[in-house]
Amino acid sequence: MTTNKVNILEERMKNLIKTNSDDHNLIIKQVEEINEKLDKMFVTKSEFDPIKNVVYGMIGLILVAVAGALIRLILIG
Repeated sequence: MTTNKVNILEERMKNLIKTNSDDHNLIIKQVEEINEKLDKMFVTKSEFDPIKNVVYGMIGLILVAVAGALIRLILIG
């Protein structure tokens, strides 16, 4: 190869490395922004567990009440 071609290839490689680096930094920045939005908008599992337990308890209480009412209807009726 001639030195001119080598110089051109070296310049292209430098440009590719710079472009790759810029793109990589942009992607990292966007991922960080997404993570920040996720932290602000959504509830973590540890924060949700007490609410889940309360809701499951209420549903269980309702089901026990319905089952008790059905049993009472059957036994009395």
